Amino acid sequence: MRARRVAWLLALIGACSLPAARAAVKPGLEGAQELFRQNHWEEARRHLRSQWASIPEKDRPAATFLIGRSHVREAEFYRAARSFGDEAGLAYLGELVAASASRRVVWIPLFKGLYQVDAERNAEGARTLATVSQSALPAPWKATARLRRALALHRLGRVPEAAALLKEAGPEARFAALLANGTAEPPAASGTGHREKLLTATVLFRAGRAIEAEALVSGTNLDLPDVEDKSAPKKVLRFHDPGLASAWERICWERAVVALKPLAASGAGTEASLAAYYAGLGLFSLGVPDEAAKLLKGASGSGLDPQLQPSVRLLLAACAWQSRPPAAAELASLWEGTQWQPDAVLLWDELRRSSFAKLEPFATKLDPRLRDLLQSPAQRPSGALVGRWGLSRLRHGEEAAALPNALSEYRDKSNKNKLEWNDPLLLLALSAADYRGGQYAQSLETLFELSKTFPGLRPLQWNLQGIYAARQKAGGEARISQ
Repeated sequence: MRARRVAWLLALIGACSLPAARAAVKPGLEGAQELFRQNHWEEARRHLRSQWASIPEKDRPAATFLIGRSHVREAEFYRAARSFGDEAGLAYLGELVAASASRRVVWIPLFKGLYQVDAERNAEGARTLATVSQSALPAPWKATARLRRALALHRLGRVPEAAALLKEAGPEARFAALLANGTAEPPAASGTGHREKLLTATVLFRAGRAIEAEALVSGTNLDLPDVEDKSAPKKVLRFHDPGLASAWERICWERAVVALKPLAASGAGTEASLAAYYAGLGLFSLGVPDEAAKLLKGASGSGLDPQLQPSVRLLLAACAWQSRPPAAAELASLWEGTQWQPDAVLLWDELRRSSFAKLEPFATKLDPRLRDLLQSPAQRPSGALVGRWGLSRLRHGEEAAALPNALSEYRDKSNKNKLEWNDPLLLLALSAADYRGGQYAQSLETLFELSKTFPGLRPLQWNLQGIYAARQKAGGEARISQ
């Protein structure tokens, strides 16, 4: 029995999407495992919650791990979707500026600046936000616009400017100040939008108040636009705040940590090791390197599966880089010990930043290794790994015409966009590659299938369909089927 449970936990590492027909869900842990393999992660969690009392005590650690691992997978998915969303959002706003009928819409500078900040184009974002005309905005939206700008400036590290705006933000000033100071008091029920509630929930999670955080998150609709502009008589322009997607990604990481951290402390063997690794990954992604390092050290010293050991080494080193730059000799040793593990190579890419540009392996070694990544594994790589690879290649300007074919080699062609047969990250990478290649209808088709399971993709769909309408000279208003 123990061996079977360990085998299941190790299968989760690869996040393989095993072919499975949708049928009646089996009771208990077995049914949740099947739902997880079909990439219906929220359904798997609901199934476990509804049957928790009847799950045998011996199966509860594995059930807890499944809950935490599913939140990690969601966080990774939404991080990738957010990057794609920022790209499409900025392109859509560019099309609006190019259209004479829309270029004077008062919302464009504000949302363009928000997208630029979310995409870490910080200098551009700061310049764009400085052009926002507060007086041109409708009266009901003035305080909210100030708040959005203040939060963006705070993220850029321009705290005095953010504080000055917060003083003028009307009834939302108290709430925004709480966020900026990192305190954990929830806002009043009224006067705050979904983004602000999600940001407050992340603060509550950090303070160990998960029940209050979940109550605040409850009922959040990630697909609603921030603004609908009806100034033109025959069309509606919808503007979505990218900060909502950023906040939701953090919520997913926080949920993963809440589920996995206790298991890492009280579990045993493989269950505890894997829980420590993924909780450490979550804390690292949330910007809590010291706490992440403690968990990762526990994972590395407890017989973790060899395929994850290189990633643990790299993450532990990266935790230290938050307070000091890495030495060249340290990087060289790390690279030699991790470059043959595809997951670790992709992690190197995710850790890449401009301050490392002249250091190896970032200067010359990483890009060739990334290009050839799928050629080296002894066995067929998981759909999740292929999806991460595809999204990495897109970030680095891979030729869009070639990438969809390369990714399609790993898609189940008889079940083209079905989640039960294809990993969500692979489908997202295919959608992004089709978008880059001008195959807008195919990109939207894939997104529509993903949106049946994952909320929060409507903004990306809307912006992409607006781009499609503009570039293909399609008539009428861009619409998404309900």
